[in-house]
Amino acid sequence: MAASTFDTTRVRFGDLVAGISGAVLFLSLFLHWYSVSVHVAGFSQSKGFSGWTVLSFIDILLFIVAIIAVGVAVARMAGSIPRMPVSAGLLVLAAGIIATLLVLFRIIDTPGDAGVFESSAVDVGRSFGIFISFLASLGVAAGGWMTWNEEGKPRPSGAAAGRPAAGAQPPAGGYQQQAAAAPPAAAAPAAAAPAAAVPAAAAAPAAGAADAPPPGGAADWYPDPRGEKRLRYWDGSQWTHHTAD
Repeated sequence: MAASTFDTTRVRFGDLVAGISGAVLFLSLFLHWYSVSVHVAGFSQSKGFSGWTVLSFIDILLFIVAIIAVGVAVARMAGSIPRMPVSAGLLVLAAGIIATLLVLFRIIDTPGDAGVFESSAVDVGRSFGIFISFLASLGVAAGGWMTWNEEGKPRPSGAAAGRPAAGAQPPAGGYQQQAAAAPPAAAAPAAAAPAAAVPAAAAAPAAGAADAPPPGGAADWYPDPRGEKRLRYWDGSQWTHHTAD
C-alpha cells in the first residue's frame, strides 16, 4: 500500500483559517437561525428553526462554499491542487464573499418579512445560528484573501499578473522556452587549466541541491530553494523563473 502523501506543512495559514471557517459554516446550518414565537389567546410558545429547515436554496449554496473551503485545505495537504483557471486562494475568497452576502441578506430579510410565517400572532426573531454562520462566512473570505496574497495575487488569466496561478499551465512562450534557450555550460574551453575545472565541479552539487524538487512535486508555489526570493514556482517538472517576494 502506498504511503500517504498528506503533509500538513503544505497548508498555508489562510488555507487553515478558511478550512476551519468552512467547517463551522457547515455546522451552523444545523443550528437555530430563527426563533418563532406564537401568541394565541394568552397561550405562548417558541420554537427554533435551523438553516436547513427555513432556507430553500441558500443553504445549498452555503454548503457548497463550506465544501470549497475545506476541500482546498485538504487538497493542499495532499499536494494535489487541481488545475483551475483561477488560483485556489482567489476561488476561496470569491466563495467566502458570496456566502457573507447571502447570510447578510437572510439577517436583514427574515422569513417573517417574506411571508413564510404570515400571521399577526407570530413573531419571528433571529437566533444565534445565523450570526455564527455570518462570522464563519467572513472567516472563509478572510482565509481566501490571505492565501491569495501569499500566492502573489495571481489574476484569473495567470499571465496577466506576470506569474502563473497555482496549478495552472505555464504561459505560452514562458519559462519552458527560456529553459530550452539556456544552453548547458559550454564545453568550448576544454583547454582551460585543470585548476579552473575544480571550482566548477565543486559548484555542481550546490546547483543540483537548488534544483531539487519540492516535497510532493505538485505544481505550486514553494519557498525559493535558491534563496533569491521568498517563493518560486515549481511547474511539476522543474523550477521556473516566476518568483514572488
